[in-house]
Amino acid sequence: LSLCQTDNLVAASRFGNCLQLGCIACLGGALRRPWDITRPALPVRICWTLFYDTIYAHQDKEDDALVGIKSTARLLGDSTIPWLYAFGAGSIALLAAACLAAVPAAGRLPELLICLAGAALFGAHLVRQIRRLDTEDSETCLILFRSNRDAGLIPALAFLIAGLAGFA
Repeated sequence: LSLCQTDNLVAASRFGNCLQLGCIACLGGALRRPWDITRPALPVRICWTLFYDTIYAHQDKEDDALVGIKSTARLLGDSTIPWLYAFGAGSIALLAAACLAAVPAAGRLPELLICLAGAALFGAHLVRQIRRLDTEDSETCLILFRSNRDAGLIPALAFLIAGLAGFA
């Protein structure tokens, strides 16, 4: 693995803990087994980190080339968009799988549907980013990269609402 790829894995592992811990905290009583969310959580975090980090890498790819940094933007080049769709689809599918694995449908259908709606809205946000992306426009790349804060809030809020719905 290159340094860039290793950094992506480390970032995914650290940054994504919010998803995992937030889900357990909000849905603790609704979860079959709290660790069910952890199995698919790391692959979600890896796919999502590759997604947003590739967008970020495009905003300074010229500087990366000058100093010899092997970024995902330089690696993927003109095939970035299809790869972003793949990373996004992986994130969405794995997030939905985490919801299905963690929240039992029997007796908890409203909470499960809220969690799945969060995964769908998360996916819509990722697709919106891809459609707006111009890999040659550094400013747009930075704006889209920063919008991933909102992407992370979407499932977190869905988990919170699902958790609150379980107490009603």
